[in-house]
Amino acid sequence: MRGIYSTTPQQKIADDFIRAGELNEPVLERLTEAASIEEVVELLEDTMFEEGLRDAYSDFEDTGVLVPLENAVDRAYYENLRGDLGGSESTAQYREFLDAEIDFRNLRNALRLAQSGADIDPAAYYIQGGSLFSEAQLAALVQDRDELVSVIRESKYGVELSQALDELEAADSLIQFERALDIVLLSYSDTLGTVYPLSITPVVSYILAKEREVENIRAIGRAREAGLSESEIETEVIAIWARRLPSLEAPSSQLDFD
Repeated sequence: MRGIYSTTPQQKIADDFIRAGELNEPVLERLTEAASIEEVVELLEDTMFEEGLRDAYSDFEDTGVLVPLENAVDRAYYENLRGDLGGSESTAQYREFLDAEIDFRNLRNALRLAQSGADIDPAAYYIQGGSLFSEAQLAALVQDRDELVSVIRESKYGVELSQALDELEAADSLIQFERALDIVLLSYSDTLGTVYPLSITPVVSYILAKEREVENIRAIGRAREAGLSESEIETEVIAIWARRLPSLEAPSSQLDFD
C-alpha cells in the first residue's frame, strides 16, 4: 500500500517483501501487480485483514492519507495474536511484553493521526490490550498534543521517553520519537528476559534485536543509495544499534561505511 501510494515501481515493491507468512507467492505476485490501493484491499479478502481494511478504506477515500489503513492492519495483527495466546501461566510474560508493544503502537498511531490532521475517530483504530490509554482517553488526547505528551510523561514509560518527548515538543517531528519507542521496547524486552530467564521473553528479545539489525542494514543500504552522508547515516541508524547492542558500539571514526 505504501508503494502504490508513493507510486513506487512494482519491482521495488516486490523487492521489499519478506517471503514468509500466510500470504503465499501467488498472492504476493497479485499484490505486486495491483494498480490501486482499492485492489490491494480486495485481494486481502479472506485474510485476517479483510474486515478492518474494508472499514478503513472509506476513511482513506475521505482523507487521502494511509493512516487509517495502516492502523487497521496493526489492529488486526495484534488482536489476532492476543486471541491465539490464551490465558495460561506459561505465556504470562509474553503477554506482559505484548501489552507494552500494544501501548507503543497505540501511542504511535495516535500521534500519527494527530500529525496528519485528518478528521478520523482514533477510537475506531484502538488496539485492545495495552494499559497506557483507554479507548475513550485516546479519542480525547489525539486532539490535544500537549495533554497527550503530558499523559506519556506521567506513565511508566515517561522516564525512558523523556528526551524523545522533549524533541517531539521542540521539533514537532515524530521520527526521533518513534525511534525512541523502538529503543524502549527493546530495552523492556531485555528486562523481562532477565527477570524471567526461563520464559519466552529472552527469545523475544533476541528476535527483536535481530529484526532491528536487519532493518538497520537495509536502511544503511538505502541511505547510501540516496546519497546521505556518513554523519546522517550514523544519526538515523547507528545510534539505535549502539544503544541496543553495546557489543556493536564503536567510536564514529571506527565505523566503516565503504
